[in-house]
Amino acid sequence: MPGGRRRRRRRPLHDRRRRGRLRRARPRLRPLLAHADLHRARRGRPPPLRTPAHQHHRRRRSHRPPLRPPRRPRPTHAQPPPQPLHRGRLGLPRDHPLRRRGGHPLRHRGPRLPAAHRRPHRRHRHGPRRVRDRPAAPPGRGAPRRQDRLTVTAPTAEAATGTGFHLLVASKFASTVAYATSWVLLPLFVYQSSGSAVAAAAASAANVVPFLLFGMFAGAAVDRSSPVRVMAWMEAANAAVLLGVPLLAFFDAVGPVTLCAIGFASATAYVWFDVASAATVPALVGREGLFRANSLLWMTTTVLTAIAAPVGYFLADALRLGPTFAVLAACYVASGILISRVRLPKTEPAPRELGAVRAGWKFIAAHDLLRSYTLTNIGVGVSAGAVYGLMVVFAAEALGLDAEDYRVAWIIAASGVGALIGAALAPRFKGRAPIPMARWMTGLDLVLLLAYAAAPHWVLAAAALLCWNAVHTCFLVVGISVRQTVTPQRLQGRVNAVGRMVVWGSVPLGTLLCGSLTELIGPRPALAVLAVFALAGLAVALRTPRTLSLEEPA
Repeated sequence: MPGGRRRRRRRPLHDRRRRGRLRRARPRLRPLLAHADLHRARRGRPPPLRTPAHQHHRRRRSHRPPLRPPRRPRPTHAQPPPQPLHRGRLGLPRDHPLRRRGGHPLRHRGPRLPAAHRRPHRRHRHGPRRVRDRPAAPPGRGAPRRQDRLTVTAPTAEAATGTGFHLLVASKFASTVAYATSWVLLPLFVYQSSGSAVAAAAASAANVVPFLLFGMFAGAAVDRSSPVRVMAWMEAANAAVLLGVPLLAFFDAVGPVTLCAIGFASATAYVWFDVASAATVPALVGREGLFRANSLLWMTTTVLTAIAAPVGYFLADALRLGPTFAVLAACYVASGILISRVRLPKTEPAPRELGAVRAGWKFIAAHDLLRSYTLTNIGVGVSAGAVYGLMVVFAAEALGLDAEDYRVAWIIAASGVGALIGAALAPRFKGRAPIPMARWMTGLDLVLLLAYAAAPHWVLAAAALLCWNAVHTCFLVVGISVRQTVTPQRLQGRVNAVGRMVVWGSVPLGTLLCGSLTELIGPRPALAVLAVFALAGLAVALRTPRTLSLEEPA
């Protein structure tokens, strides 16, 4: 129409149908087109120019040939293939059209690139992403780049030496089996061969006396040498000592004096092993793992000590004297082999100096926290010796039970269960303030001890004994962990030797005092009198400032 707007000519019907089919087929063709673009890009060719469907009528057809890069000349000799560009997704350059915003349409559905052309995933399924350590920014150039985020750090002592601690536990397992069983059997065989209660008591005392005599010397020797080497040599020495029993039995030369001497030598070797093992634990697990490690070691010792009596009686009945001690010597050999495979971090040994034996006492006396814990342990240990040593006497005279009554066994079993519970609860007190913790535990120890002494029925006595031994054992494990935490590695042997001497000396003293008082005033008043030592330990804890904490080792 002249002078008016030109009317758009409508396309024929067959053309409209053809364009509709193309429009509907385009979603199916898009992956194929992208795949073709990918192959062109790998060959170094640009993708073809494709005009969207709604702009086809505006496109001007050009008869000029498409711009293509010149083909590479074929090599006349063997050459390595060109390396692809490893920049961005799919190995494409940064300015390639396929690296547009939104990603590639074949990112999840299309064919994967060869392994040599793929980049590693940024997602870490098995843990947080690690960021490499970056050096601090020089002064005047701004803050370092995200240095406070998660960084790759060196493994902790516990993670690096977990196998070493497991070897230590296995070695302690074998050694405790041999040690506890031998100290059940030695007094028994001495009594059978001599018929004297005094000789049996001397055989039992040989278990405690070496620690009081040689504990400080063992601590100094451990600090000057490698604790692992000391433990391995002492296990070999203990095996050699126990092998003397079957040798003497073969020549029929076993007597009470010989057995007492063998027991004294075996206990002396175990003193060095015990002090060295206490010095090894901090080096293996670090300060953070002491509570859990000591809890596990104490639970292992408690269980093995509880089953030592039936195991010893079974071996003595089935194998007799010589083969039984040969089996125990084999346990010491296994313990020595296991502990010799432990590797400790390299540290400088303590130098030889005058007064090295007394250095443990000096360190404890100068350290307010350790001095308080040691004095409290002395009071609690004396009162504990009164309970441990006269458990059967208290059941017979105070509760009216026969020595062969099954209820006595239930009372003794309740004490063992309480020790297990206390050792298992000790790691929960990690990170607590040490002095308030010592006050609460010592106070509960005193209250439960008096409740056990006043129990009118064996069920109440067993319940009170279970709770008392749980609190008492938990305090002992916490005290060991505190002592190892605040002690430097160069003094671990001597300081732990002093702590063991306090425990091993106060418990027999409490048993002796309670036995003497029981002959005079009876078991219940005797226990009440010896509870004064626990009260004195509580007074020491109350007089200590509660602000003392676990500081770094000196």
